[in-house]
This record gives sequence, C-alpha cells and structure tokens, in this order.
Amino acid sequence: MPGKKNPAYRQLAEEIKANIIRGSLKPGDRLEPIRKMAQERGIARNTVEAAYGILAAEGFVTPKSGSGHVVQDLELLLQQTRSSYDRGTPIEFTHMAGQSDNGKGPFDSQEESSFKAEPYGSRAEVPYDFTYGDRGDRTFPVRLWAKITEEVLYRKAGASRYGNGLGEPQLRLAIMRDLNLTRGLPCKAENLVIQAGTQASLNSILNLFDPRTDRVAIEDPGYTGALDVFVNRHFEVVRMPVSNPEDPAGENQGFWDALNAQPPKLIFVTPSNQFPLGYVMPLEFRRKLLAWAREHDAYIIEDDYCREFRHKTRALPALRSLDDSGRVIYLGTFSKALSPALRISYIVLPDGLVEPWRRAYLNHYCAVPWITQMTLAQFMDEGHWARHRSKTITACRQCRDTLIDALESEMGDRIEIVGGETGLHILVRTRDSRKPAELIASALKRGVRVYDASGYWSDPAHQRSDYVLVGFSAIELEKIRPGVSLLRSAWFPDL
Repeated sequence: MPGKKNPAYRQLAEEIKANIIRGSLKPGDRLEPIRKMAQERGIARNTVEAAYGILAAEGFVTPKSGSGHVVQDLELLLQQTRSSYDRGTPIEFTHMAGQSDNGKGPFDSQEESSFKAEPYGSRAEVPYDFTYGDRGDRTFPVRLWAKITEEVLYRKAGASRYGNGLGEPQLRLAIMRDLNLTRGLPCKAENLVIQAGTQASLNSILNLFDPRTDRVAIEDPGYTGALDVFVNRHFEVVRMPVSNPEDPAGENQGFWDALNAQPPKLIFVTPSNQFPLGYVMPLEFRRKLLAWAREHDAYIIEDDYCREFRHKTRALPALRSLDDSGRVIYLGTFSKALSPALRISYIVLPDGLVEPWRRAYLNHYCAVPWITQMTLAQFMDEGHWARHRSKTITACRQCRDTLIDALESEMGDRIEIVGGETGLHILVRTRDSRKPAELIASALKRGVRVYDASGYWSDPAHQRSDYVLVGFSAIELEKIRPGVSLLRSAWFPDL
C-alpha cells in the first residue's frame, strides 16, 4: 500500500507525541478534552479516543478521573509505578477493548537458544522445572487454533502457491494494527517482514551489512542467541557493559566508552527488558542512544521482546517510536506470549532499508509456512490474540508474585534477587557466594531445576558468576511454592 496515509487517529497521536517529545507539552499538562478536541479538529470523538488510547498505551499520557488525559513525566514514570505497585495496585497491560478468549489460556516461552547448563534435548524430567523458555503444555489455545486452521485450509486460497516473500499481507496488516494500538508504534505494512524467530531475523538483517567493515555491538550481559549469530557470521563484536540505570553512582559509562572506542554499525539492545538483568532503559538513555546512532550513521536493532510483561512498570516509548531519522530496526516476536514452537517473529524496517531489503531478498520466500501465517492472522483479526495475551500477562504476573514471595518467605536475607520487574525470569544468588554449579546440583537432587546464568556475561572482566536463573514462564502456579520449599531445603538445610 505505498503512499497510503496514516489514519486520522494515528496522525493525531503522532502530532501530540511529537509535541511531548519536543517539550511543547510538558509533564502535568492536560490534553484537550475529547469532545473539545473533536470539535476543534472537525473529527469524530472516537478518532480522538483512539489517539488518546495510543498515547496512554505508550505511556506518554495517563487518563485521570476528573482531569482528562495528563502528560507524564516519563523520567519519573518507573519510580512512580513501582511505588504504586508496592502499595498493592498492580498495573494492567493496555490492550484492545471488548475482546475475550475462546482458547485455553496464557503463558509463554523462551525464544531460540539461550545459555543453559545442558545441551539441547538432554534434560530429564524433574518435578519442579523453573525454566525460562518452554511453555506449559496447557497454555496453548489448541482447540481454537485447530478450528481456525481448518477454516483457513477449507478456503484453500494460497494453499497451492508460493506466498509473499515478505510474509502474508493479512498477517503483516494484523501486526501493524496491533503495534499501532498497543505500542503506539508508527508502522507501515510494507516495512514489516515476517521471520522464523529472532535469530533468523538477525541473520537476515546482517545480509544488508558487511562483516569486513561493519562492527556489531551487543549488551554485556546479553542474549547469547544474538551473540552466536553475530560471531557465526564473522562480524567483529563490541561488548557494551550494562549496569543498573538507576544507580546514581554511574550512568553506564562503560556502555558509552565501548561505543566510542570502537564505533559499530549495528547496536543490538533490549530496552524494554534488558536480558538477563531485567532493567528498563530510561527515556533519556534512549534519546542519547538515538542521537549517537544518528551522529555515527549507525543502526539500532531494538529487540522489544517481553515488552508485554511489565509487572512493576508502565511502558516507556519504544526506541522506534522516538526515532525521527530512520535509525531503528524493530524486532518483535510471538514466542513470549503465544508459543515458541510456531517460530513467528517480525522485523519493522526503517524506510531507508526497505529497498535494500527488497533487492537482497528479491528471490527469497518466507520461511514461515503459509498455513501458520494465515491462522495467526485470523487469530489476531478475530480478537483472540489480544485476549490470549492479556490472560497470559495476568497469569505470568501471578506466577512472578508467587515466586518472589515464596523465595523471600523461605530464604529471606540469605539470598539476593535481581530483576522481576519485567520479563519472565529472575536472577538469584546466595549471599555466601556459592557458585551456580553447586547450587544447581544440590537443587537437582531435590527434584528442582534452576539454570546457570554466568554464560550471559561474555567478558570475564564484567562477569558475575554466582547467579542462577529462576524462570516462571512454564511452571504451573501450584508447583511454585512446593518447588521453592525444596530449593530452600537444598540450599539451606539449617532453615
């Protein structure tokens, strides 16, 4: 649909968003009431409501009773929402209204290969597996998915021919609409490419660049599945040390020192949920990173995985939504809130890379099967995806709360917990600094599996080698407390 204008609600949302970013609208300012804005612009009230809904979902404004929509101080947003959560008012994920699920329900899974103590396929079953990766067997909406698959097959259209190389148009349009509504992300269907997982996305992106001249930077610690791709494609890798962005003692100076010492062409980051530490990249940090990329003619690969799972924070604007110079390549996935087995992810290309992509992949076909794409497209169009995602978020938050409460109740100040404000796992270490191998082995003897996290640090100078990863993406809620009790008896038999 080249040349197609954004709908009116999107144009209004983008105009207001630009005014907030520029500072024309300041924290605490109230947007015009919906009725008044509609009258002034000569547009329908539901158009204004949709625009304000996007801004609220993205975190730019907050609807307040009696005050309308108030512009947020995004720098303070994370602190405010943590305080709100601690007072017992968890914040719900904003999603498309008026929809409910016919499927089985929630949960998620890890995407691709992340560091684990055992190789693929070697894990024996244990009663209590705190994996970050797999999904519970009962979490996929099997009956609903089978019903939609049958309907798609009976229509037959597309089942006997090669599909669109970028991905089926119906699915790309459905994802575009979802990103507009839930992420406030400016997105055109022609910029969107369907891929078979995040590693496949990264591998495809690298084909637009040259390993002889272009470096790639990655967070340290970071997602080892991405690092594997960069190394296997023979790109020089720059490690950017990550520390707590809220630590007043420093401003991630090591991150910037690494970028400036060896300026990369590509910068891979996880701003919504830094993997594996769970930090959220502050707004000013995002702006600074965008400015750096613009000044150095670099591209940022924004992996927005787990952005739905915000347990103690509201969303901050995606890098892509703040980008006014075409510097951000946006990655999304269905692995976390639907299923990793489907192998569906997507890329939103900046305008400047659309034509290079089309030239590079002129004779390529989409690796995701047509039937999977079309089933997901209908699943989204009929509202099932929004409902399933909402149920998944609620279930995962309940598992997260139960896990942390159980750990604190059972082991108290003998352990330190890192993360848990976003995502689907936490990091845990014992304060006596026992190593992961010992903790993992003693837990396994009690029928509990936790995972070594030290492999996510690639630079030994930055490595913290005494954390284990405890996930809650797959374990059943009723198993969490007894599993933690066994973990306590394994690690602290004197308690």
